[in-house]
Amino acid sequence: MPLVDISSDPVNEMDDDEELDDIDDVKMGNGSSESDDASTGIAGLVKAELRTQLTSKKSAGSVATGGECLELVNPGLFIQGVGNVGLPLSDRDAKLIIGASHKAPFGKGSETIVDENVRKTWELNASQVAIRNPAWEKSFNPILDRVAKALGIAAGGSGISAHLHKVLLYAKGGCFHAHQE
Repeated sequence: MPLVDISSDPVNEMDDDEELDDIDDVKMGNGSSESDDASTGIAGLVKAELRTQLTSKKSAGSVATGGECLELVNPGLFIQGVGNVGLPLSDRDAKLIIGASHKAPFGKGSETIVDENVRKTWELNASQVAIRNPAWEKSFNPILDRVAKALGIAAGGSGISAHLHKVLLYAKGGCFHAHQE
């Protein structure tokens, strides 16, 4: 018995004006369908509908933004096991951070691996790091507002907010090298 059979399900019937008229012929779940051609199978239909939905949506903003942050203050970085860390980062503090860190993994296909031939990076979890300068938030919020506006969304509330996820320390030249997922 197929896992999904939408050929006679009235809940899945489409409006007359939809482009995916041939969905009535599609069955999936037992490896069989009316066609092996991806453009007419369920995968093709899902892709077509996704494309339609994505291209029909209009955004008030961009998908990415950037800029210069001249007004940013020192965050007052404190790292567990290291102490206060000044910026710009000194060689001494970098070595201390490496001692408190673990090698940063990355995703390769469905696996999470560490490969220094691809990326030589150390990672601190957010629980190991604190931002202690009380002026940081006041300095950072206007930047967050500008980013939100450029992306076409509201800052704060139900819009965007910024939270420390982790801290990465890259060795000189240690950024991602070309690799295949």
